[in-house]
This record gives sequence, C-alpha cells and structure tokens, in this order.
Amino acid sequence: MVTVESPRLIIVTDTFIISYKKKNSNHMVEDTSLHDMSLPEINPHLLSAWKLLREAKPFDELSEGQQEKVTLFSGYTEKIYPLTKLLSLILFRI
Repeated sequence: MVTVESPRLIIVTDTFIISYKKKNSNHMVEDTSLHDMSLPEINPHLLSAWKLLREAKPFDELSEGQQEKVTLFSGYTEKIYPLTKLLSLILFRI
C-alpha cells in the first residue's frame, strides 16, 4: 500500500498496476519485483556457454558455473516466453 512517505517511483508503479488491473480485468497480471530476484548477469561466462551450446556441445560438458547460469537464465525466459503481453516499466531517477 502506498503512503505519503513512499518514494515517487513506488507510487507511480503501484498506481499504474492498479489502473491497469481495473481497465483490463480479464488479463492475468503478475507483478514481479526485480529487486527480489537474482537475475543472472549476461557476461562473457554466460555468452561463452551459449556459444558452446550453439556449437552442439552437450549441456553436461559445460562447467558447473556455466550450467548454473544457463539454467537460471533459461528459467526466467521460459516463465516470460508464453506471456501474450509483457509490460515493462523502467523508471530512472536522476
């Protein structure tokens, strides 16, 4: 619940979500905070794992770290992929 003390970013985001749900009551809305997720960083380690997989290297031959990152990243993309509508709200506070 937003209060007068809530930062503006939270107020704007919550207001948007509430308004969207009211106007689109037939849509399933999942409000996910990226702050609560451990999103994998797309770094050279993950990129090299993807390259090896594209070259048909078996998954179990990747390093343990590469397997972990690929699995974590794939979990997020598999969750998002079937969605018919994906709304992203990115606000920068300068």
